[in-house]
Amino acid sequence: MAERVGLGEALMLMIFGMAVTFIGLEILAICISALKKISNSHSHNNNDNKRDVREEIIKPTNDVIKTPITGHDNEELIAVIAASIAATLGVTVPEVRIRSIRRIPQNTPVWALTGRHEVINNKLQK
Repeated sequence: MAERVGLGEALMLMIFGMAVTFIGLEILAICISALKKISNSHSHNNNDNKRDVREEIIKPTNDVIKTPITGHDNEELIAVIAASIAATLGVTVPEVRIRSIRRIPQNTPVWALTGRHEVINNKLQK
């Protein structure tokens, strides 16, 4: 038959389990903060890489489909895109040159889009 555990032994077992869990979580927190410091120091040492990424984003690609841009709505769209690119890159809007805009095909099923719209509408109505 199984041996009965007294109240004192049960409390000691509980305290020991909580201590082991707490120590494990502290070690995990120390590891995460060390990794954060390592990644921050690595990113500060490689400022040249950030500039290279910015230049790659601005470079046009050959596979872009050029579409004519006309109309008032498209002008607003271009202004918003240019402003968001400028804000992301940390430059002024006149420094951003948009050569073409292409739509990315929507691969999401209709039922998923409908669900998203319903969620957004419900949040806006609250």
